[in-house]
Amino acid sequence: MSSRARRSVAAVALALALPLGSAACSETRTLEGGAEATSTTVRLLEEERGEFDEGLRTGSEAAAEIQRWINDLVTETDPCSILSQKVVQDRSFDPTVLASAAARKALAEGYVQVINHLVALIDDPAVTPALVVQRDSATEILDIVDRYAANPTSREGARQIDAVTAAPAYVEAEATISRWVISNCG
Repeated sequence: MSSRARRSVAAVALALALPLGSAACSETRTLEGGAEATSTTVRLLEEERGEFDEGLRTGSEAAAEIQRWINDLVTETDPCSILSQKVVQDRSFDPTVLASAAARKALAEGYVQVINHLVALIDDPAVTPALVVQRDSATEILDIVDRYAANPTSREGARQIDAVTAAPAYVEAEATISRWVISNCG
């Protein structure tokens, strides 16, 4: 996956205030000399290791945690807190949880819930279309990630994500939302 595609997926998660951590991960699948895994080491999936890695939670646990964060966001009444990530600024999760289809589905559905909540909170005809474009684009990006999950280095998946994030509607929506935040959340 290209660095732009990784940033796009990270942007979707960050929009939900779910920090993914470092984008630069080692491609190494094994560690030498009994070295311990670090935050920059790609963990082997359970089927690759033959044993359970405590750092990779089950999909249902990860999906439940993501849903708890979504629930916090959709009960927030200040759109600036959501858009500036104040609501969940101290929360993070191990990015390996996105290896789970259930976690990706929870993230996609949760993103839609949060954007719909923001539309209701902001209720500004100048911003609503931009939020809808962001929601639809993020859903499309997560769908692409889901389709290419078995092959995360696919150039086709990265190309498709780049096309979504470079589209004029997406770029303008991003700018519109940023202007609104600067004007209203100072």
